[in-house]
Amino acid sequence: MTRISAANPNFQVDADSIGWITFDDPERKLNVLSEPVMRDLAEALDQAHTAEREGLIQALVIQSSKPSSFIAGADVDEITNLEDPSEAEQKIQLGQAIYGELVKLSVPTVAAIHGICLGGGTEIALACQYRVLSDSKITKVGLPEVKLGILPALGGTTRLPRLVGLQASLELLITGKQIDSRKAQRIGFAQEVFPEALFERMVRDFARNAPALQLGALRRKKNFLNRVLEDTLLGRKIVLRMARKRVIAQTSGNFPAPLRILDILDQHLGGSIEASLAAEARLGAELIVSSVSKNLLHVFHMREAARKGTGTDYENASPSKIQVLGVLGAGIMGGGISQLAAYNGVRVYMKDIHHKAVTSGFQHARALFDKAAQRKKLSRRQADQRMELISGGLEYHGISSANLIVEAVAERIDVKKLVLRKAEEFVGDDCVIATNTSSLSVDKLAEDLNRPDRFCGMHFFNPVHRMPLVEIVRGKDSNRRSYRNGLRLCVATRQGASRRGQWPWLSCQSCSGALPKRGRIPTRGWR
Repeated sequence: MTRISAANPNFQVDADSIGWITFDDPERKLNVLSEPVMRDLAEALDQAHTAEREGLIQALVIQSSKPSSFIAGADVDEITNLEDPSEAEQKIQLGQAIYGELVKLSVPTVAAIHGICLGGGTEIALACQYRVLSDSKITKVGLPEVKLGILPALGGTTRLPRLVGLQASLELLITGKQIDSRKAQRIGFAQEVFPEALFERMVRDFARNAPALQLGALRRKKNFLNRVLEDTLLGRKIVLRMARKRVIAQTSGNFPAPLRILDILDQHLGGSIEASLAAEARLGAELIVSSVSKNLLHVFHMREAARKGTGTDYENASPSKIQVLGVLGAGIMGGGISQLAAYNGVRVYMKDIHHKAVTSGFQHARALFDKAAQRKKLSRRQADQRMELISGGLEYHGISSANLIVEAVAERIDVKKLVLRKAEEFVGDDCVIATNTSSLSVDKLAEDLNRPDRFCGMHFFNPVHRMPLVEIVRGKDSNRRSYRNGLRLCVATRQGASRRGQWPWLSCQSCSGALPKRGRIPTRGWR
């Protein structure tokens, strides 16, 4: 194989006259489309055009040398740093132009996807004529931009519905969900799915035979209803109107990214690709610099810091684990907090004023453990053992051995104050008390406590077992130890065997309203 470039990605031509553009970032575990990488991609595509003109290649393959990923998407740090909409639009237009050079090649172009393929990686694949995927469980395709408050602006919003149809594209564009290789083939994204063990050889054979393929013969066939809904103006209007209603119902219209995606599809799906790409660049730039996107990008960075164990406060937090957790209130939230703590090996006591409520809390936790066992996250024995870590009752004496209390009773300040005062009488001096309030001031709740210095907010998001975020709220009197003990529970659950326990945390000062209400951050609808 003749190597023409040593950059990332690099361009090579093999003995079968197949050109290969190979991504392999030597400094990262995953391939990321940073500005230097995009410059190298532009150079590799220029070399491919030269090779095509000289008759050196009969097909071009885009691939990755990483063992578990194709391309993970754009560099989120670079997106975060963009503040000027004009600059953001220019950068998007430049990226679109680079991908346009891939589209302009007259030889067959093939995206060979093994592993994670997200965001800009999926958009590179959409710019190719063919997409072939490995059947590995790690092969996933998605456009998660909407989860960061932005939209796929390098051709994803434009090309995906033209390839797979409007209805199939909405699942990826509006929710940010990832799909496996079989579903990608079923909806028409992938022409072929090859066995992982034979992937490289079969990709080469596919590329060698690509010049003789008829692209139309590999396209997904639509039934009559889909033709009516997707190939007629009236049908598309109906589909988009229904999608808009769902988005508004889920988000109350507070999150503009999915609505801007629908705007582009409504106005440009039946028109030219050029006009649609221009709308992607304009609206995409507006979203990138919006406050909603900045908030979501901030949460993304916190999640990554928590996953890597590099959060600032985590580094200073005591490494000792929370051994016993007391939960006041055995409702859905209390049961969810108890179950997640027990899932990660923390002993829990749930306290409520009604036997029926305690029973309900047990049942909720039991149902979550049963589901974990059904999904093979735990064995049945493991699920039973961890469920046994949860006890409960009506007496405050049960929380006396806890080193952390989380109050999760009704969202009424008088009720919470009463419960917190009572709990303070039964716990040790080293126990930290936290409230799970989502709307009340931590400082006001601490007013009647004898030790407000050991009190803080610890807001879990519902459903607890699915929402990987905890908001830790420091009151004006909260000492560093109370704050650290809140972090300890996050650390303890992150040390569990399951990713379900990998909670990032957000720290903030006391105020009214939880993070999603203050910062316009979606907590449901896009999972």
